[in-house]
Amino acid sequence: MRVTIRKESIVDGLIQATNITPSRTGAAYLRTVWLHAENGTLTVSATDSALEFCGVYTAEVERSGTVGAQGKYLADLVRKLPPGALTLTAEANDNALRLTQGPRAYKLAVSDPAWFQAPTPFPQGTGAKVHGQALRRTLDRVLFCVADDDSLGAMTCLKMTPQEGSVEFCGLDGLKLALDTMEDADLAAAISGELLAPKKYLHDLRKWLPEGPVEIARHGKRLFLRAIDAEGQAMESMSLPLREASFYDYHTLLDSAASRVCGQLTVERQELLDALDRIAIFATDNNYVAVFEVQENTLILSSPGQETGTGTEPLPCQAEGQFQTFALAARPVMDILARFCGERITIHFADPKSLVRITSADEPGYSVAIMPVVIEEDLYYE
Repeated sequence: MRVTIRKESIVDGLIQATNITPSRTGAAYLRTVWLHAENGTLTVSATDSALEFCGVYTAEVERSGTVGAQGKYLADLVRKLPPGALTLTAEANDNALRLTQGPRAYKLAVSDPAWFQAPTPFPQGTGAKVHGQALRRTLDRVLFCVADDDSLGAMTCLKMTPQEGSVEFCGLDGLKLALDTMEDADLAAAISGELLAPKKYLHDLRKWLPEGPVEIARHGKRLFLRAIDAEGQAMESMSLPLREASFYDYHTLLDSAASRVCGQLTVERQELLDALDRIAIFATDNNYVAVFEVQENTLILSSPGQETGTGTEPLPCQAEGQFQTFALAARPVMDILARFCGERITIHFADPKSLVRITSADEPGYSVAIMPVVIEEDLYYE
């Protein structure tokens, strides 16, 4: 193989390919990044046995061929080189990948060619185009509610459910539940049924997502995404395995909580976020909550802890219905509020032991629910 390509064209693809491979542990074939030169292009591919990455870049191919090298060393070397043309050469009997740039010359060990497995091809004719920035925003608003504990089974997955003209994204960890809706009939048709995407793969996918258009398709037990350049050509793609499992019936839970809602209050989001940030100063392992009390059109926030100090802050609000005093974990609520973009949020309250749901009139397709904290006081003597 002998190919010439500019560093600027390939460096991001090498870094992305390396990001999904084990850096220093695991089987050597999983640490390999494969280079395939043919028909005026250089293809970069890698896998960790679940995630797959593939990038196709324009190059001057003098001699076609395929070679694999340890991804970390190759990506680090190319990243540290100055901009300009690189020449990659691999001879049949050399057992090395040679990289030159002007007077600079490097030699890298190559992997056994028998290890090479071609990436799973992108399914043709079944995809839908979405904006990468919009998809990243949806992942940011939902993934933080997906469980990390493997013992929670399907809760470690993001659930995507096609609806009429839209797709619902759900993240659930047993304490929090986030729902976001993407209005896109083509995407709903492309995923063709409910799917569960494991969170551990979606983090790498989210890092890769470009700002521009992305095509999404589903085939069998894999989800495919590929970036589309300004000329409508596919440049890079990623695919990940889907999980088959039974997911919690969260709509029944939400409907039950909605039927018991007896009050709602609307408050300035940033004011509430700033107040919680100050209240959280007094949070400890034993007292980590913020207490919410509504008095007419005033929301009173307080910290119940005595170990480090206490705080009380009144905030103006618009309150409707009946309220009892309730408590929420301060920092998780701050995390939730940071996911919203609207100026005002509405808190829907049922009772001190039922789901508290947070919405915004400016973002009708997005909501997050969180379980309140029940505060119990122990009586040691009278």
